[in-house]
Amino acid sequence: MKVFLLITKAEVGGAQMSVLNLARGLKDRGVEVKVGFGEGEFLPQELKKEGIPYTRFKNLKRTHNPLANLFFIREVKKYFNENDYEVVHINSSNALFAAAGAKLSKNKPKTVFTFRGMSMLDDNYRRAPFLKVFYKIFFKFFLKLVDEPVFVSKHNLELGKKLGLAKKENLVYNGIDKSVQNFYTRQKAQEKLQKLLPLSRPELVEGVRGKLEGISLKNKKPLLNPPLAKGRKYSSPSRPDPVERDKGRKNKTLPLTKGEPEGVASKNTEPLLDPPLVKGRRSKYSPPLQGGVRGGSPFQNHFLIGSIGRLAYQKNYEFLINIFPEILKIKPEAKAVIIGDGPKKEEYEEMIRKRELQDKIILAGSISNASQYLRAFDLFVLPSRYEGLSITLIETLFSGVPVLATDVGGNPETLPSDQEIYGLDDKKEFLDKFQKLTSQENREKISRQNLEHSKNFTLDKTIQGYQKIYNKKI
Repeated sequence: MKVFLLITKAEVGGAQMSVLNLARGLKDRGVEVKVGFGEGEFLPQELKKEGIPYTRFKNLKRTHNPLANLFFIREVKKYFNENDYEVVHINSSNALFAAAGAKLSKNKPKTVFTFRGMSMLDDNYRRAPFLKVFYKIFFKFFLKLVDEPVFVSKHNLELGKKLGLAKKENLVYNGIDKSVQNFYTRQKAQEKLQKLLPLSRPELVEGVRGKLEGISLKNKKPLLNPPLAKGRKYSSPSRPDPVERDKGRKNKTLPLTKGEPEGVASKNTEPLLDPPLVKGRRSKYSPPLQGGVRGGSPFQNHFLIGSIGRLAYQKNYEFLINIFPEILKIKPEAKAVIIGDGPKKEEYEEMIRKRELQDKIILAGSISNASQYLRAFDLFVLPSRYEGLSITLIETLFSGVPVLATDVGGNPETLPSDQEIYGLDDKKEFLDKFQKLTSQENREKISRQNLEHSKNFTLDKTIQGYQKIYNKKI
């Protein structure tokens, strides 16, 4: 059998991991599989390692532009005129336009569409109500061109039936291959995670009041000397008092202190008082970094709360930031590390600054194979507004790390008990359950439950489910 998997973006994300896992599993079972996508580098890098072929569609993008989508339909039609596949399996909303291109092609392959999540159709999506109406019409029209719609959780299947989108009750849970999971031990995960965190981030620079690397946040120019606390003087024998040093330098003849980095000045300019550092390097005079990164307190002395997800509306990380002062009252040594990037990054950085949580909450950015670091965390938190069936949550089950996740989408189906579930934006319930999870005994008990429950989400079960759908007669 020849199967073509299609997804809009090839960046790091849960849907992309699902497609990657599915492609691996199908290949291992002798299926001829190829993956198509638009922009992004994560999937091509990983597929290349697995020896799985792929192709890019230049017109496949996250867009509401009807012209771009028409160009994509034409591009897909041409591709399937020239390439014969029995099944085209679509895995994201924008890629659903491919159903039209596939059915217009001369080969007319069977089309499968997986709702990885209900997104804007979910009851908890309240950002732009008019988009709900648009997407409902969009799905109803294009699903007519889909032979087999698939849902990844019972919750989403029921919502699909309610909206008239589930013409067939296909339910296939996401799964992962335990044999390719490479979780670091707790100590190694914490050590490696510390080394990966950025050396200089705006929220940390603000946290040490502009002294870090001698950089001004407002104008990004080197400061002549980083400001000192009132009444303090430089006392390092290896570094002269800056006032005296700078007086001497004004005559351009005083040599630099032995061992001090030499500034390079352009013609007819003063020598640089503190030369800029090479990007990524730190001066030996720089103050220690805060927030649990190099030079700060080691992670092992903290109660580490972690999360992996896109910094976007769906993931609702503002809840975690807003509630963190209350978390600190229960667990003063708590720190949070959020791995991921996205459109709300600057907003979250500003929230962290305003609440003076720069040394407590770290936005780590996107990290490749982030699941390897899960065991660095004492607790994994997923505050999402809506979910399909979170791959990251499944990976956390396999890692044995306790979880606190919202009662949305497939989260309650993924986790073994309500001890790890709280109501969306319910601060009281979150804090009550968080307090119980600060107990080592409770966390060890839940860890064992999670490891046992992870057996329900194996890649074997996922592949079996999809192969049955692929083999169904139209």
